[in-house]
Amino acid sequence: MIWFIILAPVMILCGIAVYFDKRNGSTPPDERKLAEKPDEVINPMQNMNTFGP
Repeated sequence: MIWFIILAPVMILCGIAVYFDKRNGSTPPDERKLAEKPDEVINPMQNMNTFGP
């Protein structure tokens, strides 16, 4: 019975997280925004720091 008291809040929080994940799920990228920035899409390493993290 004590395991139920410990796991009940965890299960409730997991349920809420799954609910909001399904509700606000990621969407595919907008093609119009990608067309406006062809250099960043073609060469994403262009603006990266090459001298380390």
